[in-house]
Amino acid sequence: MHKRYDKLIISLIILNFIWAIAALIYDLPAIAQVPWYFLPFILICPVYPALLLVFWCQKLSKRHINDYFTAFSALPAAVYLTGALIYYPFYMFRNGFDWLSVGQILWVAFYGLQGFWILSKNKIKRIHYLGPIIYLSASFIIQIDNRAFDYLDFSNFSDHEIRAVYLFLLAVAIFLPVLFRQSTKTISSPYFF
Repeated sequence: MHKRYDKLIISLIILNFIWAIAALIYDLPAIAQVPWYFLPFILICPVYPALLLVFWCQKLSKRHINDYFTAFSALPAAVYLTGALIYYPFYMFRNGFDWLSVGQILWVAFYGLQGFWILSKNKIKRIHYLGPIIYLSASFIIQIDNRAFDYLDFSNFSDHEIRAVYLFLLAVAIFLPVLFRQSTKTISSPYFF
């Protein structure tokens, strides 16, 4: 049974490595437009696969993972999946069907589903979610004020619509820890104690 989990985690490590590198290469044109001090708040797709890569490496080596790191790896990834499920369909409604947008949803789903999985399988104290919630709040404010530096195409969105989406995502970020903290049960996997 342990070997099956080891293979799954090794696969996730490899895929997260590939996802992080590919996202960094894909995002290079957007990176050039963002001031360096805003990069941690704007670039999402390269960051979360990299954090999940570290998380799964620690799980594979059976090391204890700090709850702050676990929350920071999982919560924003899950929130950004929720955001992708709102933004891209709305974007396609405004601009017409686009296979690239479908691909973006699937791309974010890869690491977002890992975030949901980690949230559901780990008992994390609510205080440990404070850092990711503050980070997401700062990220959302910077993205709203700067229209995400064209990292996302907001050209057909009003400021009111953009703020509404980000406020909803902030509510999701606050609600998810409450939901998962109450629903977390004992896990049979050797990687989740």
